[in-house]
Parts: sequence; C-alpha cells; structure tokens
Amino acid sequence: MTIEHEIISFSVKRYNKIKKKLDSTLKKLADTTTALDYARRENRELRTQLEHSRSSLNTDQSAPKSMHARFNSPQELYDRQDHTKSSEPPAYKLQKSRRTIRKALKNYEHFHNLQPNSATEQMVENSSAGIEGWASFTREEEEQHLLKPHLPTSGSG
Repeated sequence: MTIEHEIISFSVKRYNKIKKKLDSTLKKLADTTTALDYARRENRELRTQLEHSRSSLNTDQSAPKSMHARFNSPQELYDRQDHTKSSEPPAYKLQKSRRTIRKALKNYEHFHNLQPNSATEQMVENSSAGIEGWASFTREEEEQHLLKPHLPTSGSG
C-alpha cells in the first residue's frame, strides 16, 4: 500500500467515524425534539384543565360583599364570566341558586315582617343587599341591626 492509499483509507475511516457520531447526535436531537413536542402538548392540556378548574372555582365562590350591588345573583355572576365550554351552568349550580333564592326570600320576609311567600324574587333582587346579601343574612346580624342606635347621618354638632 502506498502512502496515498493509507491517507485515503485513514480519511475514509475518519469520515465514517465522524458520520456515525453525527448520525447518533442527530438521532438524539430528533428524540429530544419529539420529547419536547410531547411535553409542550401535555403542558397545553394541563393549562387548559387548570383554567377550567379555576373557572369552575370562581363560579362556586360567592361574590365579595363589595360586588353585591353589581352582581345580584350567582347566575348573573356566572353569566358575566367567559365560558368556552358551555353557556349554561351545570344543574347543581342552578339548584344552589334556587336554594339561595329561597333562603334570601325567607330572610327578607322575616326581616321586613312580611307574610310567608309574599316577597318576590324581583323585590329581593332590587333591594340594596340583593339575593346573595339576604341569603347570607343571619339572625345575629338582625339582632345587631335592631340593637344598634339609628343616629342621623348629618349632625348639627
């Protein structure tokens, strides 16, 4: 073998060794890219599930007292939120809403000394406390209200 053949043989061996290493690196890169795509897809799915969970948690919580004037019922609060899956709340939320309305009507009638079943949902909704406020109204709050002296708000001295 001549020197030229040895150089060519060495070059071919070196080329094959580098090509094998490059092919191995490219395969690892392809595997990593596939794994990364899978992780990204799974991350998107988990984020979507998390957003739906947060959305359902937000509708299950009653509105803060500062919002009672703006949202008079859980249904109205639910309607103002963005719902991508369905425009109708689940049945258990409607049932809770009906239960809340019944409790609000009862408390409103008791507080105003009205006959049972004489108050209407509209009357309670239009009151300053709204349905949520009357539904959460307790006998202790009533006693505090009755015992609290009612002083004029604009005093003369």
